[in-house]
Amino acid sequence: MNSLEFEEYIVDNFDKALSNSWIKIFYQPIMRVRSDKLCGLEALARWEDPKYGLLIPDDFLHILEKYGMVHELDSFAVLEVCKLLRDRLKNDQAVVPISINLSEKDFELCDIFDIVDSIITKYEISKEFINVEVTESAFARDSEKLREGIEKFRDSGYQLWVDDFGSHSSLNVLADYDFYGMKIDVEFIRDFTKKAVSIIKSVVSMAKGIGIQTLAEGVETEKELDFLKSIGFEKIQGDIYGKPLPLSQCMEELDEKGVVIETPNESGVFGGYEPDKMTYTVERDAADVEKIKQLNIRWKQLYNIYNGVYLLDLEEDTFEVLYGVSENGEAIKGSISEIVSEHADRFVFAEDCKHYLKFFEAHTLEQKINGSERGFINAYIRTKTPHGDYTWKIYLALMTAPQQALVFVRNADSIKANAWSEYYRNYTDTARGDLGMELTKDLLWDNLNRNSHLGIFWKDKQRRFVGANQKFMDYYGFRTPADFVGKTDEDMGWHIESEPYRKDEYRVLREGAVTRRVQGHCIAHGSIRDILASKMPVYDNGRIIGLVGYFEDITESEQDRARKVDLQETDNLTGLLNVRGMITATATYKDEYERRGTDFVEVFFSLDNFEELKNLHGHAFGDEILYACGKKLANGFGTSATLVRYSGCDFMAFSQYSNPRDVEAFAAKVRRLVSEIHNVNGYNCTLYPSLGTVRFSEVRDLDKMHKLGMERMAEEREQHKRGMS
Repeated sequence: MNSLEFEEYIVDNFDKALSNSWIKIFYQPIMRVRSDKLCGLEALARWEDPKYGLLIPDDFLHILEKYGMVHELDSFAVLEVCKLLRDRLKNDQAVVPISINLSEKDFELCDIFDIVDSIITKYEISKEFINVEVTESAFARDSEKLREGIEKFRDSGYQLWVDDFGSHSSLNVLADYDFYGMKIDVEFIRDFTKKAVSIIKSVVSMAKGIGIQTLAEGVETEKELDFLKSIGFEKIQGDIYGKPLPLSQCMEELDEKGVVIETPNESGVFGGYEPDKMTYTVERDAADVEKIKQLNIRWKQLYNIYNGVYLLDLEEDTFEVLYGVSENGEAIKGSISEIVSEHADRFVFAEDCKHYLKFFEAHTLEQKINGSERGFINAYIRTKTPHGDYTWKIYLALMTAPQQALVFVRNADSIKANAWSEYYRNYTDTARGDLGMELTKDLLWDNLNRNSHLGIFWKDKQRRFVGANQKFMDYYGFRTPADFVGKTDEDMGWHIESEPYRKDEYRVLREGAVTRRVQGHCIAHGSIRDILASKMPVYDNGRIIGLVGYFEDITESEQDRARKVDLQETDNLTGLLNVRGMITATATYKDEYERRGTDFVEVFFSLDNFEELKNLHGHAFGDEILYACGKKLANGFGTSATLVRYSGCDFMAFSQYSNPRDVEAFAAKVRRLVSEIHNVNGYNCTLYPSLGTVRFSEVRDLDKMHKLGMERMAEEREQHKRGMS
């Protein structure tokens, strides 16, 4: 093949190849190691040319980059991927995240973020299903346009992967950019030399230390697969699982092999509400910056291993987070005792608090470190995750200068953590001695169950009843536990309104929350009863395995409050106004219009992909979406707007205005706030609202106003649907 002739052919026929469907998108499976389930696909271009036959990207990609045409190929690939995802979602077919490859040239030739984001928005694809890959070589030149584009993708909620990591040996890439994961081609370990094996082990260890996912691509043999599994790769891609093929063929092959498709709830990384990847934003002056630069040089290896780094100035009594985990991204800097005490109360397992506070004791820390033969001290502490569980962490402290200590935190080795847990048990047993040995836990629990006036029950992690006491069974008229064990509240059908109960229980099971005396209604013995329910998590060595709760009947004491309850104007799920509250609020707006001529606007909006997300993640996730919308809107508008959950996933927002331009700005803010929601209860998702905007002065009637707002919302939704076709 004449290279110059081939190059000219590619350039001259590229547009024809796109329009004639010579260029197609093939898909290669990505498997999760821990489950052997399909967890993703990579989209790869193939050019089926009438003259040269099947061409792969290595044949033509560099030519398209050379002549400034590669962005057209990558835009085409994104379009095809989104069409595919929309079609599968529309037909209730299983979907997994699909990786798209972007060239460095894309960021120079166009606003590739705007192109990708507009296509994804057009087809209303949740960003959890799009992974953006950029090769490591692209970062070698440190292009400003590339940096800006990458930041746009990251800030907008996309998961970013660095492809071919290690090909240019640039660790600065990981320091300068916030990647979700790295892809490593295993070609260089194919001979399994001692040095190659050692290198890849170190890379995986480093990635885990800084909270980055790892994927091995190019895996071909069982030997390679077994080795990569043994050293901790999360995902595997390669011919051993399947070559790149058209999607229908790819899925057929996987089905023939008995491969199961991972659901969003199984992945554990759809958002990855991963504490190890969340970092503080710390404001520093020039001296602080220089100090941290020096620390980065001195402790580079430790930064790659540990996921939290804290600087303690013992003389000035200051505690500063240099690198670590934050709930809200705010900087943390203050006195050692205050921060340590607050952290212990909020995040440290109760049995570990005393040991944790002792470890950070400022007046003895330097003495303990200097007195250690190893030059450092360490402790194993169970620390709360955003999901409510506790995980073992190792805290390591060493002195960097007189009266200055660094503390590093990372996930603890399981063997050592288990040993520490055994120490606690032995210590407790020794301290107790023979005192009250006849009062066993089983005996105490049995007596509490039989004699308590409270209805006590306990459930598993899926909210299914596991057991209950006699008071509970008598209250609901159960003869045996078989009448309710294994069922949820929804299965029993005894709540008039189940949303608040379900919401509370997921908070308990996911966040470790404790709910106390929450008022509600249930049906018992054919009548509606008022109850107060309390629930709390059940921990097994720091891991939530279920919940225990109790309730008391307050029907008689609530009867005189019935009228007040009937007039409730707040939606229980979102905290916004309900329809009753909306009627009261808009009547006030109307009165102001008639008396003073102050006009007001209604934005009626609904979530286009609500049912889709609910089908993917479960009914309870739908409640979490509505709760997140309510919270986002309330925080975004404060007291400047009246917010209503109308019904289902339909909402309303009202605001007075004096300038017609304010109407458009108000609607744009509603759309922006909803679209900014990228993570709901630990799961990545993207919400697509349709809006209908109407001014009261257009109709001068509240019922007509609401009807017109709903009609305009429906029109926009139809426009979105037509735009996908």
